Amino acid sequence: MKRGLLILLVQLLIDTTNLFSQTNRLLTLEVLPVADEQTVHAEKCFSLKNDSICIELLKFYISGIQFFNKGIPVWSEIQSFHLIDIEKPQSCLVKINIPDQLVADELVFNLGIDSLTSVSGAFGADLDPTQGMYWTWQSGYINLKLEGLYKSKDALAKRLVYHLGGYQQNENALQTLRFEIKQLNSIKLNFDVIKFITSEVVKQHAHIMSPGREAIQLSATAKSCFNLVK
Repeated sequence: MKRGLLILLVQLLIDTTNLFSQTNRLLTLEVLPVADEQTVHAEKCFSLKNDSICIELLKFYISGIQFFNKGIPVWSEIQSFHLIDIEKPQSCLVKINIPDQLVADELVFNLGIDSLTSVSGAFGADLDPTQGMYWTWQSGYINLKLEGLYKSKDALAKRLVYHLGGYQQNENALQTLRFEIKQLNSIKLNFDVIKFITSEVVKQHAHIMSPGREAIQLSATAKSCFNLVK
């Protein structure tokens, strides 16, 4: 009995020593909105066949960052909320402090803010209401916001306004993304703005500014616009 207790105490001491001696390093997760492989900036205009699109505002949340290895979660970021904003290029470079010896083959994160955070009320930093990404406690956070102008070849202009969110039952627009990865030196993701703008939901609805079926549909489209740069 005493020998077993001694072994347990020694193992606990080893585990504690390993915990405090573990070294960390910074991993850069680069998330870039692009159009025809060109980075999209605020007030950026680009051609689409004979039409043109001008993006005035584009923001979205990346949250709940996790790494998996062989289907098992091996690391999760604490207080994992990052607002990507094309008006702030530095926001597209998400710095993550990970264990130096971390081994993972899958990146998992959310596009948007989870329901628990939404019902808890507004917070600071990237979750601060001054960021313009918070409705009310009833509707929660805006997961993705895009505004711009679509000009057709016939000189007709259509204003595009999309504020996508919602966390309540039957209105939850949160999307979870998974990507297989081969290394943890740096990870780069692109968000295809043209694929988003030319989607069927956008063609049918020039404005979506509240939770509901259309917001969920377009949020699912936004999820499909992300791709891993290999």
